[in-house]
Amino acid sequence: MDNSSKYDIITMGAGMAASILVINILRERPGTRVAMIEQSTEFPKKVGESFSDVTAIFFNRFDVDHILKRQQRKTGLRFIFHDEATKKISDASDYSSPSILSEANGFQVNRSTFDNDLLTYAQELGAQVIRPAQVIDFNYSAFNSQVTVKTGEEIKTLRTTWLIDSSGRQGIVSKKWNWRQPANQLMTASSWAHFENVKKISSIDGHKSIHWDKWCIGDRHYATTHFMGEGYWVWTIPLSDNTVSIGIVYDQRILKTNGMHPKDFFFEFVKNHPSLSELTSDAKGTGFKHYPHLPYTSRKYREPGLALIGDAAAFVDPLFSPGMEFNCQQSLWLAPLILDHLKTGHYCERSWSKYEKLFSQAFEDRILLYEKRYALMGDQELYGLMTQLDFAGYYTFVIHPSVVFPKLLKYPARFNPIIRPFYNWFRNRMLFLYWKRKELGISSKVNYRRKTFSFARVPPRPYIYFYAQFLSLLWLTRYVRMELAYLFHMVAFFVPRRIKNEAS
Repeated sequence: MDNSSKYDIITMGAGMAASILVINILRERPGTRVAMIEQSTEFPKKVGESFSDVTAIFFNRFDVDHILKRQQRKTGLRFIFHDEATKKISDASDYSSPSILSEANGFQVNRSTFDNDLLTYAQELGAQVIRPAQVIDFNYSAFNSQVTVKTGEEIKTLRTTWLIDSSGRQGIVSKKWNWRQPANQLMTASSWAHFENVKKISSIDGHKSIHWDKWCIGDRHYATTHFMGEGYWVWTIPLSDNTVSIGIVYDQRILKTNGMHPKDFFFEFVKNHPSLSELTSDAKGTGFKHYPHLPYTSRKYREPGLALIGDAAAFVDPLFSPGMEFNCQQSLWLAPLILDHLKTGHYCERSWSKYEKLFSQAFEDRILLYEKRYALMGDQELYGLMTQLDFAGYYTFVIHPSVVFPKLLKYPARFNPIIRPFYNWFRNRMLFLYWKRKELGISSKVNYRRKTFSFARVPPRPYIYFYAQFLSLLWLTRYVRMELAYLFHMVAFFVPRRIKNEAS
């Protein structure tokens, strides 16, 4: 049976990215005819995701408290480092960023319930949800595309002015038109599962600090905790249903699986890792997933009457939770651009070109952020310095301006022509020091049980400018101190050897 219906907007996929875009549009223009096509009967339990600061600001302004209250409050970031001297979590070094009360406080979200709640809200605002339904194919024509959908045994042909690909990694448009481009600068893969009966990390890490115990908005167990090692990082994210999402992202050029099946490798890794095995000694993992290659981008992000959003457009690396951040920022661009066309019939090529160029550059810059970074993940001090620099730039140029000037929230973080070469130089310097300190045999000595804090936060508005300067000064102080310590170690290592050689 072939029916025909016409809509203003059709989304292929109805997850978070599609819902926040549709909610933005229907709030601004009630009565917009929207159809959201979703293949699943209910959203699967995904990785479990953590809000970045931009995502937190977006949702705290998005007026969806009835949805957020069902999720777990995020209390900060922790990076816990494992090396040959680490026998248990209390031995490990720690670089962390506790969350102090502000409008940038976020959540750890169970995507199954979160996506469903957002979709329900979009439906309440007037969107028609077609579910479960399979997109068989689409035929693109500027502002008059067709989507062939199968629901049960019935096949429908839907017509739309705007076609939005929000199909995630499936990437319906980018795969059909060969837009997708693997980002081979990063050779990362990922495996994960959800665990029950995971021990509360704050009960066994032996870490007492005023930063967590008195200043933070909650227990450090509910932070997004990362376990770091050379070539990999492991996330642990406590979710609202009392399970913990645990997953590994690893550079396949550094951490070798030696031909093991990804599932066997993952659970064996968790079992043998000193800190993870301590956390999961009584736990059971279910729902294993694996991606053999994570990062990709798209050659294009739009055509007249068509746009890609979320993971359908690009994905880089989940370390700093950029995916949801980009979803939110894309919706802030796409909603007014689409609405302008629906209201006026005018397609502003200049504005759409600016949007595409902006996000294409932002994704490329995120690749630069992670490129070669995995080698540093075994060193708390050097990795902490890299991340401290990231925090200083992120808060100074993105977070603090977005708090003071809300309209700036939609601009994704990018490197400017001055910062880019400096960042490249600094990263290469950290890599040189990493291998040199390993050669000297001092890495474990300088990293054992080291505890440092980022102090990244959103202060009261009158102090925002000065706090940004403080973060930069803090990074510079730590960097100079590290270079002086390295110089001392070099002298202590080479001078006695030279004297000994001359004496002999």
